[in-house]
Amino acid sequence: MIEPTTLTNLKELINQSQTILVIFGTKAKMDQLMSATSLFLGLKQIGKDVSLLAPQQPNPSNPVLAQQLKQAAGLNELKTELGKQNLVVSFDYSKTAVDNVSYHISEQTNKFYLTIKPQKGHSPLDSSKVEFSYAGAQADLIFLVGEYQLEELDQLYYGYEGLYEDTAMVTVHSFEPEIGNIKLDVSHQTSMSEAMVEVLEGMGIGLDADMATNLLMGIENVTQSFKSRITTAATFEVAAKLMRMGARRVKTQASSVTTVQPQGKIKASKSQVKELKPGQEIKQLKQQQVVKDRGKQNPQQLQKKPQQASRRQKQSQQKSSSAKKKQHRSNGMRR
Repeated sequence: MIEPTTLTNLKELINQSQTILVIFGTKAKMDQLMSATSLFLGLKQIGKDVSLLAPQQPNPSNPVLAQQLKQAAGLNELKTELGKQNLVVSFDYSKTAVDNVSYHISEQTNKFYLTIKPQKGHSPLDSSKVEFSYAGAQADLIFLVGEYQLEELDQLYYGYEGLYEDTAMVTVHSFEPEIGNIKLDVSHQTSMSEAMVEVLEGMGIGLDADMATNLLMGIENVTQSFKSRITTAATFEVAAKLMRMGARRVKTQASSVTTVQPQGKIKASKSQVKELKPGQEIKQLKQQQVVKDRGKQNPQQLQKKPQQASRRQKQSQQKSSSAKKKQHRSNGMRR
């Protein structure tokens, strides 16, 4: 459990901040991604000017994770560039080319006009040589989720070192890193997503269905759908809370489901299993397997079966008749 005083300080810091950056690293795991996106959505919900940033777009090699990420809310707003705060107009400059720079805003057209006046005797500025770009960044608060080395942020850090030095920072990790004004150590929880529920509620941020779905996805990823031994009673309680908040369990498409039998040979499709009534799955599947096996037999083998049954019946009748004769003779000798 996170210290109440820590959550109180964090809540005050957020109330004082308007522009907030939520950043995670290149090697962020699924649990960290879902925590960062939920934090981003929560801050956005309370009216903050918040940006979700990472050095590059997540691209997991695991196709299952890739499919789940496509359904994660908020990840479509991820940015990989930090310096887009200010519009910069640049052109080749000489002392004699510029006499005065001014601007005015037209009330009729509602447009901003920047005027560059050349000195007398010089040609006006060539518009084809004017370049436009973005630079600079500012923030009141930075959340660093699952990352503790600023150098690992690549282009989000280099060139903006002053931003990280001058801005309040909150780190969220499974241990307490050296950096950060407020350090949220979530090692006491099974997953970061589980701890993020506590963090968001401690900051007075309500969870909507999208945030709850993301966090449930993170918890299931860490606990292997609650099958891992690290799953605790608290994990199930948090999962239940998230589902009551509208969380959806994200599933991946599966071509078939294998039902394990004692022989390990019978398979059923997902649609077949749904149609079976409880307690009848094994019986019906075995019947289907027997019919299937009969259909594969050679027609000549099917013709031989009645003949073999007839022979066995005749042999049984002959044995029965012989036994009766022996019994009759034995009775005669006794008389």
